[in-house]
Amino acid sequence: METRRVPVGPIPGDLSHRFIPEATRFEASQNIFYISIAALESGKFAQYKKSLEDLRPEFIIGFPSTVASLARLMQDAGAALPTVRGIIIASEVLYEDQRDLLKAMFGVPVLQWYGMGEYAGFASGCEHSEDYHFFPQLGILELIDAQGQPLHEEGQEGEIVLTGFYNWATPFIRYRTGDRGRWGPASCPQCRRPYPLLRQITGRLREFLVADDGRQIPNSALNFHNNLFEHILCYQFYQDVPGRVTLKLVKSASVGETQVEAIRAAVSSKLGEGVTLEVCFVEDIPRTPRGKHKFIEQKIKPQEAVT
Repeated sequence: METRRVPVGPIPGDLSHRFIPEATRFEASQNIFYISIAALESGKFAQYKKSLEDLRPEFIIGFPSTVASLARLMQDAGAALPTVRGIIIASEVLYEDQRDLLKAMFGVPVLQWYGMGEYAGFASGCEHSEDYHFFPQLGILELIDAQGQPLHEEGQEGEIVLTGFYNWATPFIRYRTGDRGRWGPASCPQCRRPYPLLRQITGRLREFLVADDGRQIPNSALNFHNNLFEHILCYQFYQDVPGRVTLKLVKSASVGETQVEAIRAAVSSKLGEGVTLEVCFVEDIPRTPRGKHKFIEQKIKPQEAVT
């Protein structure tokens, strides 16, 4: 996660010692203060609250799961960052409950972007909607169905395929990303940018749960438009057998049994018939080597999904 500091006053080098040294870094040339999620664990946040407020960040940039964890910790600690003007997130699917939390906590626009290290394509969130504008200067965007056939109509969803213009030495031509997107209208009715429009980017092809009859439940079906996960610091769905799902919760001290039962009931209704749900508490949910949070830890191989 990054925090971009308001460019006034002295460089905040004197603030670094208040955090875990190996979990923070300040880049003076870019005026960016990097904070690892390791510095924002529940039991440690209270001692960092004042230091984080003293940074007076103007923008917060990070993975949705990381920034949402920060927001929940701030909420529980009564912290505030009134200087923040915007939240910029990327590299993970932004779920509705996360968006609602960030808007409620910070009261600023939440913008997202989509890209990759291969530089085969780039899309930026629109300031007027939750859609993505794909930049044709960097590459060609296609959506294909399960048979590899192109999709063109608004509302159709398929795998994102990119042909990039950036890498001349080893060009990526019709590169299958494994991500899924849904076409929007031909152009944005709000900002009028004449760029290809993706109404939604729904994440990796393997981000689904499997019922006992082989029915696939995509991560987009598990969105919650309320404060159901308030005071839950992090959560993850785990599955290794069709029809059985474990929901792992990292809770704060203010979570009670009533909220847990509400979560159990709401998630079970989303999963539907053919899925047995178990809810358990864990101390932590490990992230990937790049610091990403896996919303679904799916151990079932695609060929095993259909029973």
